[in-house]
Amino acid sequence: MFEVQELHFAYPGRAALFAGLSRHFPGDKKILLQGGNGCGKSTLLKLLCARLEPDSGKISRAPQASFYLPQEAEARILGITLQDDLSIWQMAGLDSAAVLQHPLIGGFGEGLQNLALRELSKGAKQAYLLSVALSLGHYLVLDEPFTALDQNRAGILSDYLRQQQGWLVVSHTCGDLNPDIVLNLEHGKLR
Repeated sequence: MFEVQELHFAYPGRAALFAGLSRHFPGDKKILLQGGNGCGKSTLLKLLCARLEPDSGKISRAPQASFYLPQEAEARILGITLQDDLSIWQMAGLDSAAVLQHPLIGGFGEGLQNLALRELSKGAKQAYLLSVALSLGHYLVLDEPFTALDQNRAGILSDYLRQQQGWLVVSHTCGDLNPDIVLNLEHGKLR
């Protein structure tokens, strides 16, 4: 899915997070990325998904469609209500009925899609966006997807991810995902 060659990146006025990082991230593997707080996991995902540009080096991306969900998941919601947001996703070919029937948002009640986004909890927004991601069927790049979910929804997400062919997930609490590859990011290196 991603091929990183000699990646260099630093935020302005800070020490380099990555200096010569090279790694292949196969699209058919379940990859769990771990590491300490502030080590650059989220930054690496943003670089891989073209949300940030490297200072130098090359990142090749497969033509396969991917869905990136950052820690600040609310940034992916575009409508005033979830129904507004679903209308936007429908223009991109998403089946909104599949999203509204997804187990991740089950139990929130039928009026969920008509509530103003400011009235929804962080967990409800996260569950909604994850149901969109899973309904699209794309390669998933998820940054801490479990943090706002209750135990039941975290279990549902784990079940779905175990069934997916390939993904890249950053998580401190990964449950029983059974990844194919576990990478630890430390001092700008993947081990």
